[in-house]
Amino acid sequence: MSVVIMTCRMSGAILFGLMENNMKRGSAISRSTPIALVAIVAALVFSNTIGGDFLWADHTVILDKNAILHSPSDWISAFTRPLWNFTGATSEGGGGYYRPIVAASYTIDHALFGDSPAGYHVTNITLHALNSLLLLLLCSALFPRSAIPLSGALLFAVHPIHVEAVAWISGRTGLLATFGLLLSLLLFVHSRRSPWLIVMSSLAFAFALGSKESAAVLPFLILIVSRYSRKNSEGQPWKWSIPYFCILGGYLVLRFAALGGLGTGSGAALPPTVLLPTILRVLGDYLRLLFVPWPLSTNDAVLLSTSVIDLRAISSIAFIGAAVYGARRFLGDRKEVGFGLAWMGISVLPFLNLVPLLHFRAERLLYLPSIGFVIVIAAMLDKLTGKGKEIRLPFSRGAAALPYATILIVILLAMLTLSRNGDWKNDRVLFSDTISKAEYAPEAFYMLGFSAFEQGAYDQAVPLFRRALALDPRYVAFLPTPWAHTNLGYAHYRLGDFVDARTSFRNALELLPGMVKARFGFAISAAALGEHRNAIEMYRTIIGKDPGHVDGHYNLALEYEAIDSLDAARIEYSKTLSLAPEKREAAKNLGALLARMGEYKLSLEQFNYALRLDDTDPNIHFNVGLLYASTGDRERAVEALQYAIRLDSTYTDAIDLLREIGGDNIDDAGVKP
Repeated sequence: MSVVIMTCRMSGAILFGLMENNMKRGSAISRSTPIALVAIVAALVFSNTIGGDFLWADHTVILDKNAILHSPSDWISAFTRPLWNFTGATSEGGGGYYRPIVAASYTIDHALFGDSPAGYHVTNITLHALNSLLLLLLCSALFPRSAIPLSGALLFAVHPIHVEAVAWISGRTGLLATFGLLLSLLLFVHSRRSPWLIVMSSLAFAFALGSKESAAVLPFLILIVSRYSRKNSEGQPWKWSIPYFCILGGYLVLRFAALGGLGTGSGAALPPTVLLPTILRVLGDYLRLLFVPWPLSTNDAVLLSTSVIDLRAISSIAFIGAAVYGARRFLGDRKEVGFGLAWMGISVLPFLNLVPLLHFRAERLLYLPSIGFVIVIAAMLDKLTGKGKEIRLPFSRGAAALPYATILIVILLAMLTLSRNGDWKNDRVLFSDTISKAEYAPEAFYMLGFSAFEQGAYDQAVPLFRRALALDPRYVAFLPTPWAHTNLGYAHYRLGDFVDARTSFRNALELLPGMVKARFGFAISAAALGEHRNAIEMYRTIIGKDPGHVDGHYNLALEYEAIDSLDAARIEYSKTLSLAPEKREAAKNLGALLARMGEYKLSLEQFNYALRLDDTDPNIHFNVGLLYASTGDRERAVEALQYAIRLDSTYTDAIDLLREIGGDNIDDAGVKP
């Protein structure tokens, strides 16, 4: 933890120094007003996300604490295991993510804010504001004495395509990676001042890689940054990228060791004849959303191309080609255009599914590539407006000014972003919006089913889960299918449909035999159907792989007791209490079992232990009274029975027994004879 804090402090000090240096240079951001403007705008435009709930994967990552580091060993394991594996949770429903920095970030937020989502949202907004500032500083170093850095930073700060990355807490991966990447590039640009800046730049790159694998493009971005910075004059810019390629190589080794491969291992692998035209269509759609960010949706489903000669793919090529040609034709050889187009081309490479991804398409994936886009748009606005059609910022000295057209576009985009933020209120609102815009959206139906399940509306959850599982082979889309079957099973179970529940759990286990949640569901369904032997076998399998599974031991005890294997049940109840001494039901059941076995003294001790945990259960007091009565201790029996009746005045068994052993004391319990 101290290393992370120290790194953040050093980075903050360097960032402050670079800001101060830029202000002294008298560039387009020569005073603090533009810096404050970008930070305030970036924060304000996303301020209405603070009231949003935990959404989507947040339930697994944060609320279920699968990405929260609980101990020093977890902090170490975060660098050697997948994101959802280091605490003992499985990644079976989500894929192999190697993102230790993200885990550290969630852990720090959890220590500060617990299970309150507002603090996590503030962190996301802060990261986005910092990224907007870093973009301002980087562009000011590369393209001084123009409005382009400020225009580009403001366009980036308010663009609606970023809502998914900022409003969704789990979208933080892209925010952290972009922060590390931009900081690394900025330190690299200023590294002439001190060789230590190269060291800090390399550490920032490692930070970015630990946040999201898409940061692997940085060595290639170093090459294009070198072309437009002072390092271009020093020749052989590729030499400057060598340390970064070395860091990338080390990262790939660690990633391969942790995941057993380079990808997530769960994405859809498509043949090239389907993959390439489908990618082209997705790229065309991405570019359209950057130009016209409407309608926005969480749906990742993509209709697969059925032929290499796909008219939609061809039209995408034409659209992309026309956009690039138009930018080049209109702006000529302006270096901002070449830089922006090269940035877009390089930063989109990790998202082309050449290495299969969980999500074939997602708006949050455009967070990094959009930097190149806003730089090109800022350059176009700069040329279109010309001198005399701009407004100078108040309280600023130097050349800080914005074209009127830029201000209008920033306001329009900000309004769209504020509106879109409202869709990220909770799962129900968000995914209802998704299915209203999409013909096919399996994950949205799954999340709506999950939301209904969480609210106890199991009859509503069942058809939603079934709709999610009605997979369409014409599309490629991510769905945590084993989890969908499992949650469908639990919804059936809560409705008393034990046969359908067992079928759903079996379907999940056919896909992922090691899925503990599905195994447990299968076991409780089998038990409810009277298949105690099958339930016992499944519980034994669960605790065989996880000896610390409390509910596994407890339910196994129940099943042993159901088939009259009393000694085995006694052992499992005892194991349950050794693992979870606070589990009152286990203590209560063990007390009843010991009484059944004739060990009254031990039974009484167990019941009294259960009462120390919670003395508000009239059933336990009745059992204590019954035991005292059977051993001839009438006074204590009466006392226990009276207590039971005071807790439940309709407890007829206690009333009858109290009358039997001492009717004259019934009035003391508050019950008329």
